[in-house]
Amino acid sequence: MIAGLALAAAVRGADAWQPASWGGGDVFLSIASHPGDDRVLWAVAWLGGVLTSDDQGETWQWANGDLAVLEAAAVVPDPADVKGAYLAGTAGLWHTVDRGAHWTPVPGTEKFSFARVPGSRPLLICEDGGRFIAGTAAGELFTRASGSTAWQPVPWPNSRAVFMLREAPTRGAVLIALADAAGLYVFRPSLRQGPRFARSAPPFPIKDMLADDSPPYKLFAVCGPHGLWTGDATGDDWQQLEIEGVEAGEELLCLARTGRGRERLLFACGRGLLLKSVNGTHWMRLKDNRHHDERANPTRRWSVRPSVPTALAGGLSPDNLFLADYLSLHRSLNATGDARFIEAVRGAGSHVINDLALDGGGALLVAGGASGVLATSDGGRSFTAVWPARYGPDVGQYAAVAVGPGDALIAAAVDRWKGEVCIYHGNARERRIDGRARGVNVEPMIMRNGAAPAGPWKVVFAPADPGRAYALVAGAEPALFMSADSGRTWKARKLPAGVSPWRAFAADPERSDCLYVGGRAPAMGVWKSSDAGARWEQVLTLNESVAALAALPGGVVCALTERGMFHRSATRGAIWDAPAATGLAQASALCTGEPALFAGGGNAVRVSSDGGASWSALPGPPMHLPEVTALCADGRTGALFVGTRGAGLWKIGIGPPAE
Repeated sequence: MIAGLALAAAVRGADAWQPASWGGGDVFLSIASHPGDDRVLWAVAWLGGVLTSDDQGETWQWANGDLAVLEAAAVVPDPADVKGAYLAGTAGLWHTVDRGAHWTPVPGTEKFSFARVPGSRPLLICEDGGRFIAGTAAGELFTRASGSTAWQPVPWPNSRAVFMLREAPTRGAVLIALADAAGLYVFRPSLRQGPRFARSAPPFPIKDMLADDSPPYKLFAVCGPHGLWTGDATGDDWQQLEIEGVEAGEELLCLARTGRGRERLLFACGRGLLLKSVNGTHWMRLKDNRHHDERANPTRRWSVRPSVPTALAGGLSPDNLFLADYLSLHRSLNATGDARFIEAVRGAGSHVINDLALDGGGALLVAGGASGVLATSDGGRSFTAVWPARYGPDVGQYAAVAVGPGDALIAAAVDRWKGEVCIYHGNARERRIDGRARGVNVEPMIMRNGAAPAGPWKVVFAPADPGRAYALVAGAEPALFMSADSGRTWKARKLPAGVSPWRAFAADPERSDCLYVGGRAPAMGVWKSSDAGARWEQVLTLNESVAALAALPGGVVCALTERGMFHRSATRGAIWDAPAATGLAQASALCTGEPALFAGGGNAVRVSSDGGASWSALPGPPMHLPEVTALCADGRTGALFVGTRGAGLWKIGIGPPAE
């Protein structure tokens, strides 16, 4: 216990929880610039939460603060405070006054739940002095007068999710678009009447809306493949615009205005499509002039295809235009010219990290979900994309990576196009994949994003037999495979009957035929095989699912349950020590780092320096992060790498580098 506390105290004295990830990766739902200072930006990542920038997107920082729930829908900058913003999510409205370091719930909105749809804007702060209007996923509409804390429901027989609220430029009208529903509604808060359907509104679902603040104060809406529409300032009398250079079927998804008054410009965009207008009547198609930053986002080595835009935001300057899409964030600082977009994701690492492994030279290999396999040799300051080599059949969700004797490398994924389980083999030190393995035959799987319980969830080497490796495939029909040639070819083995493992799987480092697997409900516990999976026996019965396993030299096997209970045997499962509570309410990862053990889950990491008999808390992250998914301790650099589900890779200093 004393040793564990000493290590925890040492970490507290260092700079703990430093981001160590590449940029981009997750679906970015929205991007917004502050109306009073367009150096200040906010963005929402699907899994990771909230990001902010104070240098026009040159660098980003996570701004989750103490948010209890990270399921954000949109962020609206507070027009009265350059450091303030409002967050709409599944757990109501939240407010920050310190750039996201702390968030407080907005009174009266605890039961509000907002639709998490790319590009949604379900919260509006009106320019009439601060009236708030909020539209929920249940189709409810609420208003709050300036200076009041009371929210008033608006009578409106609607059950469809509110997708977007936009203020019309005159007469105090608010436009309402519903998710996946045609048409628009016009709402005038001052009249104390419910919304009415807009006359001659576009008969298609609205993807984005924009109000022009210059005469004649037109409104604009884009409707995906159904083009660009314009309406009068009242929200009625809509007409479709004919735009030269836009082909049938091309989708328009986002709108934005840069600048103000006579200097303002209007923009509309879709996938590989950008339009600009100086008057709202004539629109010019610009060349898709997007440039990627391979140093910040090394996956651009194999994927430079334009992704689907989710949001477009303009700044105070007519030159400043910001774009969010499914994979990244971009900025243009010359929108008055050719609107050249530069990828802007430094610090915005929003990937799903599924697995981590060290090679013989100390480099870290990462299975990064849709980002593929990457490697870093400098503690996360820079990354190299290892695989895929190009955008094509090898794209998918990479769920497992392992490095064995001779730096043999094995990576496993679910193919994006066919749902096939794919295992690749190569050399970690040389950052090389030689090809796809043979013999892995399982039913195709439905693609899932990130840490889904389907796919090749664990790959391990058995060091006692060079070339021996095992791959566990989880899912509705779990399977086990064995390779004798470092992953080139595989043969099917058996799993215990009725056991459905996740990624709790380990191989004895001294006996290549000795395997352990942990089961989830309803068959919970630990099973052991002494003949490479031909026969199994249950060696530990539990009443909760096993989240992770580790096999150590000397016959030690460790099991971590999903509720944070740690079990240890020093006799290869014959006798088990008394269980110990790690203090984790939710556990998912376990790793060894001589002489310590580390367990992680939820938003926390625990350490033990006495073989798991007692556990101490490491300092928590600087803000609330998504679920911890993977751990890897590197004694040579004195770092513990922590993978998350949607906020990329982090590292904690756990001691001085080895000499």
